[in-house]
Amino acid sequence: MREYSDYVNAVYGYLKNYNKFKAQVKILTIKIKDKEQEIETFGGAKIANYNITGGSSGGSVSNEVEQRVFLKMKLQDELKQLQNNKSHLQRRMELIDEAIQSLNDTEQKIVRLKFIDGYRWMFVSCECGYSERQCQNIGKKAVQKLADVIFNFVPAQIGLNFIFIENQQNE
Repeated sequence: MREYSDYVNAVYGYLKNYNKFKAQVKILTIKIKDKEQEIETFGGAKIANYNITGGSSGGSVSNEVEQRVFLKMKLQDELKQLQNNKSHLQRRMELIDEAIQSLNDTEQKIVRLKFIDGYRWMFVSCECGYSERQCQNIGKKAVQKLADVIFNFVPAQIGLNFIFIENQQNE
């Protein structure tokens, strides 16, 4: 099982790379359109030229029709992979966005300014009206809240201490 701090570090990584995720989604959208256009202009298989020997290719691509079908299948697989990658990134971004929405306004502003936009703490503190130290503490607690939301932790109290248990859902 991963340590709680591993989940917090993962959230820091998600936030740091959030703008890269957005750019990758746009790039993947362009690549998907290009791949769809390539498949569309590729056309269908041409009529085969039959020769006297005929017969099966025995697993190897021997004639033009088989080559074109094989190439088209390869292009379709590449398209599906691009679509899966885009979908995965979009789900991750939606998850991050929803988790950020669970924070209060101050926490959201600090998370966006510091961890997504990459501003220095001095700038963040000026924008939020808190000291640098207060902003750092608010930011740290906000990231911990995000980890709880994103990785679905359920708080459980043992004595006077709270521990976080990973919520196992059957999917």
